[in-house]
Amino acid sequence: MAKINQQYRKTIEQIRLDSEDYADEQMQGIYQDQNDKLDEVHAMIGLIYIKYAVDGLLNLSGKQKTNILNDVQVKLTKISKDLGNAEVDKVTSILGDTYKTTYYKNAFVFDKLGINSNFNILKKQFIDQAINRVYKEETFSDRIWNNKASMVDRLYNLIKDASTGGTTIDQIGKQIKDAFGVQAYQSRRLVRTEVARNAVSSQEQIGKDAGCEQVQWSSVLDNRTAEYDASLDGQVWGINDDHPYPVENTHPNCRCILLNISYKGWTPDKRMDNETHQLIDYTDYATWAKNKGINDNTPD
Repeated sequence: MAKINQQYRKTIEQIRLDSEDYADEQMQGIYQDQNDKLDEVHAMIGLIYIKYAVDGLLNLSGKQKTNILNDVQVKLTKISKDLGNAEVDKVTSILGDTYKTTYYKNAFVFDKLGINSNFNILKKQFIDQAINRVYKEETFSDRIWNNKASMVDRLYNLIKDASTGGTTIDQIGKQIKDAFGVQAYQSRRLVRTEVARNAVSSQEQIGKDAGCEQVQWSSVLDNRTAEYDASLDGQVWGINDDHPYPVENTHPNCRCILLNISYKGWTPDKRMDNETHQLIDYTDYATWAKNKGINDNTPD
């Protein structure tokens, strides 16, 4: 086989890491939009306190409270809609690019190995189907909109509580910032999870198109790998068999991959030690962890 065979595992793992880096880079505009919307909500609250606060606390009549909360609901709904539309559009683009890039990069690796260079040209319909696949009764866009709805509910309830006169502007300002922080975390976790799921799906498809009959679980060799993920390291299944999948059968932010096995009996001879960032002779996670003195870990 070609020289790249010694680097096969590292190369496939790097394709996965590149997709995560690409997603993080592409999402920066979304994260900035979220910060801008946070400033917008802070400004809205500031104006309410300037107009209606007495001794640092809101002092509202029943009618004033009703009018303010109605206005707040309208503004929060618009903010949620703006953020949701932008995030759905961006994540859709990221997932489409990730699926295509992962597929064609894997095809290039197989070509270097001399394995079936006559791969399919991906059709938009096929890519869209992969992107919008239902997982636990939701598409990725469903999860984005659910996250935004939860944020609106939390923000509204915080402001509603403040309207009763028991919350200072500093307190409500921090609470609003925390609510946006939760929403930002959800956005980051969602895109990384969806990119990982998308990459796994693309790698499986290129494996099938290349005529591979088996896949091997590959866990990252570092102290952040979860116990269950590590326990699967090195296991082999038929590519069409019922077997675990990274993310779907593990956890969000799972960094494991499924290696397509180019021919029966093939085993990798090198892999990356993510602690030292050096290529080492192949060993499974359990042996590696024992030699490193690493105990069981929990998921990210």
